[in-house]
Amino acid sequence: MHTFRYFCVLLLVHCSVVAMMAQADKGAVSGTVKDSTGAVLPGARVELAQNGPSAVSDSQGQFLISSLAPGTYTLNISY
Repeated sequence: MHTFRYFCVLLLVHCSVVAMMAQADKGAVSGTVKDSTGAVLPGARVELAQNGPSAVSDSQGQFLISSLAPGTYTLNISY
């Protein structure tokens, strides 16, 4: 049951890659973590796959991981 729940959370994460103005070759991943009902999940851990940088979602379920090189990333979310 928990595995299915985390899978749903992963599917519901809204992410966007944001170019940072100060560093043209760096970017960020940001988004909001929500459960299958649309409720935000504060305190969810969002980590780039394979022990990359991580962040914890705030009280609104929002997170930001910055200073990333251009590329494709996989996020792992635990709650």
